Amino acid sequence: MDPQFLILGLIWYIVFLFSTTCHEGAHALAAKWGGDPTASHGGQVSLNPLPHIRREPLGTVVVPIVSYFWMHWMIGWGQRPLRSGLAGEASAPRCVDGPRRASG
Repeated sequence: MDPQFLILGLIWYIVFLFSTTCHEGAHALAAKWGGDPTASHGGQVSLNPLPHIRREPLGTVVVPIVSYFWMHWMIGWGQRPLRSGLAGEASAPRCVDGPRRASG
């Protein structure tokens, strides 16, 4: 295994993790602004990658690393959708009027 390949993989993984964290944090923030606090209550409105890794370790750690060594490029995902009622997952009480909508 070439050391340059390993260093490049580490750089790719850092960039992947940073961009995925920013992307998923922006989704959670937009949902919060739209009136759905579920992701915010789950700690997803954050630039800290740990809540995102804890939520989806397969898509943020395992698959990117395996795909880099196997196919020499990285693929992965940020998180699965929040579902109410599952153990360990946040669930927000339903708003009577529903989430706010953009008025046009």
